[in-house]
Amino acid sequence: MECWVCPLPAILHCIHCGPSPPACSPSHLLLHRPTGSCRPFALRQDERVGRYLVATMDIKAGESVLYEEALVVGPSRERKLVCVECLTPCPLPTSCPKCPLPLCSPACGGSWHLLECHKYRASIGSSQEDTLAHLQLLTALRLVARRGEQASKGELGVSLCEVGGEGLSSALDPEVLRKVLREVGMEEQEQEVVAAHNHLFINGKAITEGGSVGTGLFPLYSLLNHSCLPNTLTLLDKGRSLEEG
Repeated sequence: MECWVCPLPAILHCIHCGPSPPACSPSHLLLHRPTGSCRPFALRQDERVGRYLVATMDIKAGESVLYEEALVVGPSRERKLVCVECLTPCPLPTSCPKCPLPLCSPACGGSWHLLECHKYRASIGSSQEDTLAHLQLLTALRLVARRGEQASKGELGVSLCEVGGEGLSSALDPEVLRKVLREVGMEEQEQEVVAAHNHLFINGKAITEGGSVGTGLFPLYSLLNHSCLPNTLTLLDKGRSLEEG
């Protein structure tokens, strides 16, 4: 029997909702029941439509189906000049007090920017094009960092939809990519960064609430099938946590 959220063999069961859904690891069992209630769905796969979620228990009208914090949040790949923390457009940004990346104000730095601030202590060039090149890849760099944190804790993440064929790597200018990675000391992680960039393109959610211009990755949310006539509503709070119900 497979895990409720990945194709690995199941070895654990939830004591609160019976033998199903089973989990392959403690981290996926915790993902099934992160608070005081079990998530009411499980992953299925079909050769024709790919991966999708199905209900594993009755869901009442108006009931919350999913509450999930973002694995990563950051600027979109659209090369917009935004604050790297709150993602507000900044035509005339100020720089972070400790690095050259743009903030809407010196007081706006927070947990997301901390993921990369130490890598940007050196200059990245003074032109707007130099800054935009880094912003295009910044969320992918953050995703690589977050995956590193997960691996160091022994956590097993949710597998994301992959890009078929040559994928989207051609959307990245190789020279720009290597220049950015060289300036942040990540040349040896080029494949990881390209894979993260592609995962964000396929699985990411646009963040436009409050005038923001960014992307967020919510792994469980990315498994939900798109529908032009959906039977759920998605809400994103100020802390960039997502609720589906």
